Parts: sequence; C-alpha cells; structure tokens
Amino acid sequence: MDGFLSQAKEFAASEYPVALFKGDSLPPDQKQVIAEKLHKFTGLSTEYLRRCHLKINKGRFFKELLRSRCQTLAEHDTRFLGKDPDDAGEAVEIDPFVLGISGPFVAIINDYLSAELGVKIEKPYKVASLDAARSWKRAGEGKGAFDGFLNTTDYLAKAAATNKDFRVFVAGGMHDLATPCFGAEYVFEHSGIAKDRRILKNYHGGHMMYLYPFSLQKLSEDFGGFMTFLLVRDGTQASPCADSRKGRFREQTAAKWIIDPYRSITINGWQTSNSTARRFFFTTENRSYAEWIGDTRNIGMISTAFFLKEKRDTEKVDGVRGRSRRAQMRMGPVAPSTLPHHD
Repeated sequence: MDGFLSQAKEFAASEYPVALFKGDSLPPDQKQVIAEKLHKFTGLSTEYLRRCHLKINKGRFFKELLRSRCQTLAEHDTRFLGKDPDDAGEAVEIDPFVLGISGPFVAIINDYLSAELGVKIEKPYKVASLDAARSWKRAGEGKGAFDGFLNTTDYLAKAAATNKDFRVFVAGGMHDLATPCFGAEYVFEHSGIAKDRRILKNYHGGHMMYLYPFSLQKLSEDFGGFMTFLLVRDGTQASPCADSRKGRFREQTAAKWIIDPYRSITINGWQTSNSTARRFFFTTENRSYAEWIGDTRNIGMISTAFFLKEKRDTEKVDGVRGRSRRAQMRMGPVAPSTLPHHD
C-alpha cells in the first residue's frame, strides 16, 4: 500500500496536473499514456477516462468504478459497498457507509442517553441529517457549513505565526474520499506552517478510521507521542520533526513507561548516551543545579496519564489478590476513547 500510494502521489503532483492544464492541446498519444496511468491508480477504464477528458468527478466515481458488478462505493469509507435500485444512474442514491454504521450507532447512542445519562428524547436519532447540515451556517459568511470547499488552514497559519509553540496533528483515513489523505498533505504544503511544527498521519480505514481496531491503537500511539513533548532549554521547544543531531529530541523517542494496575516502578534517571546519564530531581529552575552551573539544557518535563481500569476480579490470581486476569497481561497503549482519571 505504501509503495502504491507513493507512486499515486508522485503522479498526482507531476504529470497529471500538467496534462489537465494542457486540455485539448494535449497530443493524443500523451493523453492515452495519462489515461492508462489513471486507470492504474483509479481502476476506471481508459475508455471512460478519455470520454470525460481525464477529469474524474467524485460523485461519478463512486457509481462508475464497480458499475459492471452493479455495486456502489461509499464516500466516507470506500471499503463499504452497496447497491442502488437503479444501476444506470450517474450518482449513488443510497450511501453504503451510512447504512453500514446506522444500526450499531443508533443502538449505542440511544442506550447511552437513556440507560447511562437518563435523558429522554422523543425524536429519533439520525446518523446523518441533510436538514441539519443545511441549517448550520459558517460564522460571518452566511453560507451553509458544507457549501463548497471550507479551508481552515489560514486560521491555523495565523495561530502558528503568533504562537511559537503552536503545532498541528492531522490524522486521515486512506479509504476516505470525503477528505482524501493526499488532499490534506497538499493543503498543508501550501499553508505556510513549518514542516517541523506539523505531523500528518494516514491510517487504514475511512473518515472514522478509529472504527478499525488496529488503526485505533496506532492513532492512540501516534497522538500520545504528539502530546508527550520534551522541553530542551536551548531556546527551542522540541518538535516531532526536530533533529536529535542538533541537540534536540524527537518526542516519539522520549522515554515512556506503562504501569499495569497494582504495579509500581522506580526510575532514577535516564541514559542519554554511552557516557552521560540524567538524574530526576524536582525543583524550581532558579534553584536547580543546572541553573547553578549555567547549563539548563537538561531541564525537562515529566508527565503522567491515568486511565480507568476494568472492574477487577476479587479472587486471588497467581498469588496477587484483587488483580484481574487481564491486568496481568501487558496490553500496550490505552485507546484514546478511554476516559482520563486523576486521583
């Protein structure tokens, strides 16, 4: 998948826009070459691509790609396939993604509202409502929230320009065509936000990639690394893309420990090289040893996250009373959906 996406991105950033710019002046043989490459990356037939002048309408794509099988694609997650009453139409009539998730989502939200929150709502819960979408307006513009292309990178760029500590984490699903993964990369390459202050990650799955367990775990790890940052006292805040060879550290490589329930851990310091170790010592900066010797580069931050645990077993397990069977297994990073808990 990575190799295929790399080739597709290279094509989309080089040959393809040049061919579209030339339009009808593009020689027939070059047009055929572009059509064949588009066929490789999209699955659409070269004949269809030539008829539409190499321009692929997104709505048509969902209907055309699997037309021979009488199947349709879902926009928000192309892994969901459906079937329209009419196989000859131009656009998808029934979104397979909405049909695929509506049952479970409606059941869960209704149970949560009534059983856990005690909220009584007479109206049925709708997963996707066009009426609601039309009624939402953009602030100061008077337009519908989803009218045309809404670009918020200008606001992010202003925030980055006025706040030296501002950083951006962008997560996308590779099967999402509502907000395509390479589209986000393109937008941020033109945003003016420095590369070392932004992270873009793509995951298997669609618009809600966290529905896929593996992507949920990976997203949790990546976002945890984004939130766990190390301060380097050389006038620069360490960033995910900082170069350790320049005296900075990558936050993904900062030391992290996961402590299972009913366990303890003792950490005296951390090794930074074959010849240097740092000791943990909590104090104010102006009273620190680092300040006294005039070198505060090793002053940093220690952060702790607490997560709710599952209800434990009350029986003895391997001689440890009250520890659940699952707690004995090292489960790895906790999913972001887990609620934080502070004692």
